[in-house]
Amino acid sequence: VVSAKTAYGQAGEHINLMSGYGVSKINPDGSWQYTPMQSSSTWAYVQYGNKYIGSVFGGYFKNFGTIDPLVDTEHMYVNPNCSPGLTQAWRIIPSFKVHLGNFLFGVEYHYTAAQYGTDINIYGVATQNLHWVGNHRVLAMFQYAW
Repeated sequence: VVSAKTAYGQAGEHINLMSGYGVSKINPDGSWQYTPMQSSSTWAYVQYGNKYIGSVFGGYFKNFGTIDPLVDTEHMYVNPNCSPGLTQAWRIIPSFKVHLGNFLFGVEYHYTAAQYGTDINIYGVATQNLHWVGNHRVLAMFQYAW
């Protein structure tokens, strides 16, 4: 089994992409003009085997910033699951499962890394103090099917 998907979007926070929008102009009458943030999300999954099943999942996210310059970073709105300082992130998940009769046993290892920064520029992208934060997770699975 091989699956893959990539999505590029502008202001995709309503479909749970790590994205948003910002104010690009404040008009003389007090109304605002908005500019969308651009981001992409790509993933791929490969699985092999029936009794002994090995698989790998990998994903990558990138913040490309807004189309037009922002008035300031105070008027930037992003998905609540995202930080304005997030520039990119990736995840890798290798797993192994085995069928033994009606039982299925499995183990997965997740590694996720995200790059954050400060001094968000006029296009909504962090440019200073960029640093990576990683997270490790191990999951075990047991399933019985009759």
